Amino acid sequence: MDSIRTAQILGITSTTFMAGSNALYSYNLIPTLLSHRSLPLNPRDEKQLISQWHHMFLIGFHATRAQSAIIALTYSFLTYKTYALDPFIAKLYIATGVICVSIVPYTITVQRALNASLVLRAEKLGVSVGGTNAEVVGRGEKGSVEMEGRYATVELVRFWGRYNAVRAVVGTVGAVIGIWTALEHASRRGGV
Repeated sequence: MDSIRTAQILGITSTTFMAGSNALYSYNLIPTLLSHRSLPLNPRDEKQLISQWHHMFLIGFHATRAQSAIIALTYSFLTYKTYALDPFIAKLYIATGVICVSIVPYTITVQRALNASLVLRAEKLGVSVGGTNAEVVGRGEKGSVEMEGRYATVELVRFWGRYNAVRAVVGTVGAVIGIWTALEHASRRGGV
């Protein structure tokens, strides 16, 4: 197996895994966490909900960092290796990488206040909150503090599921483009 095929497999695996895990959070885990909870929550249920969300959030944060690094490296490598021979394929590879990794700036900007408000709520309810970048970004900002004070925990978690669904869709689009590009690249090289 050559280095291009290896990078394609690694890139496609990483993009589909990232898209799938984001979809799992938004379409399976969040609805499950919210399925038996209605407003207002008793204090024990509220702490359990925010604790479960926080645990899931940290798993996603650590996984996304690694996946984003792999995606950026593999699609940069594929772009570099193919540009001289087929600029069109190279541009599709770089587009795949950019689309998939774009969930990081989306999270840091669009989801910033929501993520921080949930971390603030977790802290307020006595959940042990660490100092990862995901937990620190936006915590003292006005929008985060206002959002945390305005909405119930159930509402914040529900909002998070919706915002995270965008990450799943973006990742899926990137994964589909990556798969199509690898197949097109293989057909231009003389075989799938």
